[in-house]
Amino acid sequence: MNTEIQAKLIKALRTVPAKPLKLIDLVNQVAGPDGVVNTKMLEQRQDKVNLAVAEARAYTRATQHARKALSGLLTGKKGQRYDIDDDD
Repeated sequence: MNTEIQAKLIKALRTVPAKPLKLIDLVNQVAGPDGVVNTKMLEQRQDKVNLAVAEARAYTRATQHARKALSGLLTGKKGQRYDIDDDD
């Protein structure tokens, strides 16, 4: 990869904001000071748990696709395309 493209890629990556996951916040809300999760509180928040898990899975898939795309660029594989809906 030429240095101009690499510089543009790094510049673009630096603009990507951090993504705080709802799952982490949710666990912090239902865990006591000793780190033990209050399962009754968790059950009461089942809808939020489901949404938080879905968000974490989507973030994981998007991160995997970005990693593959970057890997393809860095190894010089031209023409590779990774669709978000792929399940690999």
